[in-house]
Amino acid sequence: MSYVGKHHLQFAGSKQYFLKAGPDSPENLLGYEDIDGTLANKKNLKLKNWQPHLKDWRQGDPTWRNGKGKGIIGALNYLAAKGCNTFSYLTYNAGGDGDDVWPFTEQNYKFQYDCSKLDQWGIIFDHATNHGIYCHFKLQEQENDDDRTVDKNRKEPVQASLDGGKLGPERKLYLREMISRFGHLLALNWNLGEENSQSTDEQRAMADYIAKLDPYQHLRVLHTFPYEMEKVYAPLLGDRSSLTGLSLQTQFDFSHHHALEWILRSKAAGKPWVVAHDEQGPAGLGAPPDTGYEGFTGTAYDQEPQGQRRKVM
Repeated sequence: MSYVGKHHLQFAGSKQYFLKAGPDSPENLLGYEDIDGTLANKKNLKLKNWQPHLKDWRQGDPTWRNGKGKGIIGALNYLAAKGCNTFSYLTYNAGGDGDDVWPFTEQNYKFQYDCSKLDQWGIIFDHATNHGIYCHFKLQEQENDDDRTVDKNRKEPVQASLDGGKLGPERKLYLREMISRFGHLLALNWNLGEENSQSTDEQRAMADYIAKLDPYQHLRVLHTFPYEMEKVYAPLLGDRSSLTGLSLQTQFDFSHHHALEWILRSKAAGKPWVVAHDEQGPAGLGAPPDTGYEGFTGTAYDQEPQGQRRKVM
């Protein structure tokens, strides 16, 4: 899958263009009890077992450690059977919403990588690739992407952040490890971070370093908050960054409007971006069901808690 300077990725063999459709959650997909060295740091958030998808595992599918991994492999089989061709996951969420995914032997051992864990991640990603599923790597999230925080009273640095947001030895090693281990996958993007809050210079440095290391020049994208798109994306247009795409987050009914805006603005800046609307709000709803789905009236509002309450009052 190649970025060819247009608004869609292109298959290298057939030269056809790629349209992706699939789930953007759960973001802590790799917070899975069958993966070595994976711990749930939040008391109210257990590791996933993917048990409902054990039935979707097929004889001959991969496992590890005497049969582990069937649930998550089955989940990928299910997605492929439903016609989905993408899935996404954080590879580093220490200190974040899930706080259960990191590539290290211990959460804050940032120079010691867990080889067996990463091998198991690789089995998952290879299986996805073999089923025509695009791999969306979210390399970090807002809570750990830098030392700045929404808590203005916080004095101490964010321990989980790599080099405090800068391109230092921790971040360089992390990016090298991800690219060297998983860059061979046929279809993927490197997302600099979910709801990213690094500075523009830090984002540029990270994107430049990925571009320098990745021999296959996979798509490089950035995700931010809906209300910060202008602030974050505009300074990175054209030749002002190594980005080749965006990962948008807005309300579902504004998805076309915002995707088209950044498609046109990137074209005008001289480097067309591949723009995906990956995260639909509101958070409690996401993408509403199709019209005709059992129990759905055709009005998304009816599926939200306040809409349900309005119907019964």
